[in-house]
Amino acid sequence: MRFLKRASQWANQCLLALAIAPLGTVILSWNPSPEADVMGYKVYYGNASGNYTQVLDVGKVTEFTLNNLVENTPYFFAVTAYDTALNESGYSNEVSIVLNGQDPPGGPPSVAQVYNYPNPFHPKQEVTHLHYVLQQPAQVTIEIYDSNNELVRKLLDKSVKAAGEHTEDTWDGRTDAGQPVANGIYFAKIQIGNTAMYIKIAVFN
Repeated sequence: MRFLKRASQWANQCLLALAIAPLGTVILSWNPSPEADVMGYKVYYGNASGNYTQVLDVGKVTEFTLNNLVENTPYFFAVTAYDTALNESGYSNEVSIVLNGQDPPGGPPSVAQVYNYPNPFHPKQEVTHLHYVLQQPAQVTIEIYDSNNELVRKLLDKSVKAAGEHTEDTWDGRTDAGQPVANGIYFAKIQIGNTAMYIKIAVFN
């Protein structure tokens, strides 16, 4: 019972993120559960939000590469943790992706509807662009979090955006107070309407 209670807290705070990989491939990563008796994690995915038709036991890792995904097909992902008694947590946040076989500017040969470029990025030399596609006008909020799930920067707050492709929103590697962040892994939370998606961003100063 202790595991389930703590695992539920982990699931609510977990940041599952997507990274771009070669065509037909995504890399999923997530925060580790702090529980000492965690045995491993399971990756759930399917073609509709909340309807996961596939599950993979990936063992005690916090990054997993999924291959052979079909172009122009939506995929939705979530992750759970389980302990030595096979008790399983609830789902993490959900992330989604559509592969369309095009090249992002300066990026590898695969595109998600939501990604950033360049990644990794060097704040002393450049900014990173947040890319997303809206099928219809929507309110967009973009926030940057560190690996401890602490808010670092709010880039947009319910800004109304037109339908279409957007690349104009950028992050310069600084906090809301204007201080440069340390090297490490950060997460961009892009909320479009009621749907939130996360991107893993590597910062190297």
